[in-house]
Amino acid sequence: MLSADSVIALILSAYDGREPNLRTNREPPERFRHLNERIDAGCTLDAEVDLEDGVLVVRIWAGTQTQEEAIELRVPPSELLYHLDRQAYISVLDVLQGAMPAEEEERTELVEEEAGESGEFVSEEEPAVPSEPVAEPVRQQLLDDYQGRFREKVHLLYEFVVHRLLGGRGDQKEQVHRFANTLLDEMEDLAVVDWSRRESKRAAVRVTLKRLIQIAAIDGLDEEAIEPLLDWLRREIENGNGHG
Repeated sequence: MLSADSVIALILSAYDGREPNLRTNREPPERFRHLNERIDAGCTLDAEVDLEDGVLVVRIWAGTQTQEEAIELRVPPSELLYHLDRQAYISVLDVLQGAMPAEEEERTELVEEEAGESGEFVSEEEPAVPSEPVAEPVRQQLLDDYQGRFREKVHLLYEFVVHRLLGGRGDQKEQVHRFANTLLDEMEDLAVVDWSRRESKRAAVRVTLKRLIQIAAIDGLDEEAIEPLLDWLRREIENGNGHG
């Protein structure tokens, strides 16, 4: 949705035959495809990771500019995910939700008080203020049933996990069914068009697989199953339509 100011500015600019002000314009970047193509064709990129600060450093120079004149952007993971792939941002938050915060050590101070006229000082320990219990992170529950867009794939996924990844073991069939239900339910948001060809989308699916494997705690199903499961999803849920 465009704001009223953007609509008015766009109409006036079109009337005058001018481009909208790029500094204040709120339109999506797709609106300026002709400018995007000009920049993409005329720029050179260089990138590295600053491990000390934990940021991606991107340098861009165009035309006759030298590397010393390059524009440098320092992008932390949070901004990169939030602006480029909101689902991946959410998936990373889900993974980090299970990390327990470090417990704060209780400290007591010795307070010197003057005791009477003798000038003696007595050190006594202040009673520790009881700290509030840290709330346990909410653990996602696996789905007992799934009737969504990919419901016809539930049995196929179940068979793949049992026979290809667990060696035919059927002693955990109920938990495997819940795992399959939950994974296919989450794929409804993850399986956008061409998801299997876009590295950022595949990365988001890997994060989801790792999280669900940890939650399901199925004996014999560990992180080594992530790539086989990803391959299965790419075959069976290609392009987000569930028809392979």
